[in-house]
Amino acid sequence: MKDSYAWQPDLAFTQDELEMFKAMLSDGRWHTMRELGVRTEGERRKYRYMAEHSDGEIISGNLGYKLHAAATYQESVEFEARWMSQIKKMMRRIQEARKARQRHNLAEKVA
Repeated sequence: MKDSYAWQPDLAFTQDELEMFKAMLSDGRWHTMRELGVRTEGERRKYRYMAEHSDGEIISGNLGYKLHAAATYQESVEFEARWMSQIKKMMRRIQEARKARQRHNLAEKVA
């Protein structure tokens, strides 16, 4: 893993920070951001970003965050289903935006 995954400086994190996040989840339970001591929106964004870049080791759900290794099969399947639903919604939004771009006759402007 790289020392930092973020292209945005406020989201940058180190391998040590990711390992600390995983250690906070090592009891195998779900943890909310509040339980993890996360208070600001910036900290929330950083933890979400770390989970996103944990190589699938940290999952999220309605109950918070959990180590994937401690998840049940059902929790893992639900995590995947939730993200697949989001992907479908995002794809629809992209398709709608493309149609709107065509409707409004937006073309790339060449300098």
